[in-house]
Amino acid sequence: YFKQSVENSTLDNAQNFETVFQNLVRRLPEAAYTEGAELIRTRAVLAALVGLQVADSLWEQLDARGRYDNTHAALENLLLALAKISPLVIEVEDGHWLDDDSALFLKKFIRKIHHTPTLILITSRYDDENLKKYIFQREKLPENDVLLRGSKHHMMTEIDLNVLSNEGLKQLATAKLRGGVHEEFLEMLGRSSNGNPFYAEQILAYFVENNLLQLVDNQWTTKDKNIKISNSISAILTARIDRLSSILKETVKAAAVIGREFELPVLSEVILQHDEYIRRNGNGQVVLREQIQNAEKGQIWRAMNELRYIFRHSLLREAVYDMQLRTRLRELHFMIAKAIEKVYVDSIEQRFVDLAFHYEQADIKLKTHEYLRKAADYAQRNYQNTQALEFYDRLLKTTDDDTDIVKTLIKKGDVLQLIGQWSASEICFHEALFKAAAMGDLHLKGRTNNALGALLLLKGNYTDARIYLEKAANYYEQIVDFGGITRVYGNLGTLYFRQGDYDSAKDYFLKSIYISRENGLKTAPQIVSNLGLTYMNQGNYTEGVAVQLEELSVVEKRGDLAGAATLWINLGIVHSEKGDEKAALIGFEKGLELCQLLGNKQFTSIALGCIGNIWRVKGNFEKATDYLNEDLKMCLELGDPQGIAIAHELMGKLHVTKGDFSVALQHFEESLSLCRGLNYQKGVAKALHGVGECHSLHNDFLQALQHFEEAAEMSRRINNQLILGQCLVNIGNVLIKAGDLVGAKHVQAEAVLVSEKLGNATLSGQ
Repeated sequence: YFKQSVENSTLDNAQNFETVFQNLVRRLPEAAYTEGAELIRTRAVLAALVGLQVADSLWEQLDARGRYDNTHAALENLLLALAKISPLVIEVEDGHWLDDDSALFLKKFIRKIHHTPTLILITSRYDDENLKKYIFQREKLPENDVLLRGSKHHMMTEIDLNVLSNEGLKQLATAKLRGGVHEEFLEMLGRSSNGNPFYAEQILAYFVENNLLQLVDNQWTTKDKNIKISNSISAILTARIDRLSSILKETVKAAAVIGREFELPVLSEVILQHDEYIRRNGNGQVVLREQIQNAEKGQIWRAMNELRYIFRHSLLREAVYDMQLRTRLRELHFMIAKAIEKVYVDSIEQRFVDLAFHYEQADIKLKTHEYLRKAADYAQRNYQNTQALEFYDRLLKTTDDDTDIVKTLIKKGDVLQLIGQWSASEICFHEALFKAAAMGDLHLKGRTNNALGALLLLKGNYTDARIYLEKAANYYEQIVDFGGITRVYGNLGTLYFRQGDYDSAKDYFLKSIYISRENGLKTAPQIVSNLGLTYMNQGNYTEGVAVQLEELSVVEKRGDLAGAATLWINLGIVHSEKGDEKAALIGFEKGLELCQLLGNKQFTSIALGCIGNIWRVKGNFEKATDYLNEDLKMCLELGDPQGIAIAHELMGKLHVTKGDFSVALQHFEESLSLCRGLNYQKGVAKALHGVGECHSLHNDFLQALQHFEEAAEMSRRINNQLILGQCLVNIGNVLIKAGDLVGAKHVQAEAVLVSEKLGNATLSGQ
């Protein structure tokens, strides 16, 4: 919608994009308020998708996950907006080649199109095993069946065009030849094409182009009854191409090497170097345009816009490609790569994949490796994780340089960690660590140890995490790598924070922040927030607020919206723990506003949950329910199991406060099940505590004690002193109710020690 408008315009691209965008927004009906607001919010994302970079825009603010999520949101709302203006048809050609991210987008998008006049039309081939490939479902559909999907307005149907009936073949031939067809010719056409519509279409084109048909009694038939037609579609396609003029044939061959789709500027750079064009000694661009039009008339390709063309069928393009000698193909791939570098010098990032492919086919190893690296890193930056992993694997197969291998393994491990494949990530980091150790490169040894330590920290393996992180710190300190030191100190601070050793955590956070600021490095807002939370857990709320407010002024001055969102939300947490619900609500709401602006749904859900919990504490159960329901709904949409577990735990606390103990128990048990499945040990401890609380309030002391003690044991294992203290207080209260005063006194003594260690006045009061 935007790309064609921009490419077909003689105006400045940015100016034309803005005109198209404003016209679209103006055409939206009042009922499309939500889509309109989202379009305006994601305007810079849409611009980036067509190659327009806007300085200081939302796109520039986003990290990899943010770009991925906002791209989905922008495309989704663009399509929904268009559907609300007029009926919308989305054609997905060659669905068998659809990439995973696009398939995921479509699966999510179809949930949004209820009650909109939207048709998604997908064409797809059978696979190599002669099976159908489905995007929306894997099971085989009955032929011509109509399946209802949640609404009478949402239907799915399948039309199998694998083999045409005799009547269908006759209709196709009649339409193509614009006249009647003799039965004898029709029988030969069916025999030669096996009823395949594409084969039949190409055979008809072959007959017409070679003047092999004649009209007899107003019916088309062959001039030569003994003519033999190959059953090979490749032979027929090759024969069609061979009859083209030499200059047109070379043009088509060059275009086929570019790809199924090709752009005129690239083809122009390549083909105008051909001898045939040089011999014409005229205006090469005019000659090229003539050949483009001739191929279009000959049903070789069709125009997508003035600059972009697509072959009529992938088999046609493949036949043209395969008829060329390997030596010539290498030459053309090299010329195409050079042309892309020249034509798209200002937007080269979007061409890294094409450049890697063409240089690889040209057998230029150094260039192939360079662009594979760039393509992999670009995919990683834009959260195209499947593609990034594919490119990193290809890089590992094409290099024997140990330094390059270590760096690639670390990046591959980072992607695997990001998508939750922690075991595979750990294998990558161990392999990188082994190679780095053999090399003796202190910087790489620091990177690999830090990466592995941070992963083990996420997995809750604190003992091993500490060993690797301390090694990383030692290596970075030896070579005075301030950037590495600040990162590993931040990780060590988080390690001690999670174990409840707040003094050590505070020391590392302070050192990380100090080194960053002293050396002109950007301080990570999350580290400052963690320092603020550390002060909070020590009972020093004033300092916990102060350090975050100081950093907030810095990130807001540099326009770091994501950093500001992180700080506002964590400021809210400190104020909440302090008991200042008013200030907490301000922090959470400001954080929520920024998260929604950034389209960061994960942080948005966190903010919603925090706000809901504040309204619970304030006794406004209606508002609390609204926010917590929205939190849970968003986590379910994201498919975020840990977020879902936390949302259920908050719901459980709400229902405990309301006195709905049975409903609360259901939420806590759901949270417990999810946390155990994730091995999210802190979540397990909190959910067990919630279950115990429900049983305690039902006076089921045996069940309450069992769950409180299991939660306490888990808290000791992960060294979470706050949850441990809460469990001990509740165990003591249950023992008092059960009449075991000696046991209660012993447990409460331990609770006091934990409280003093934490500096937690609330726990002491309990």
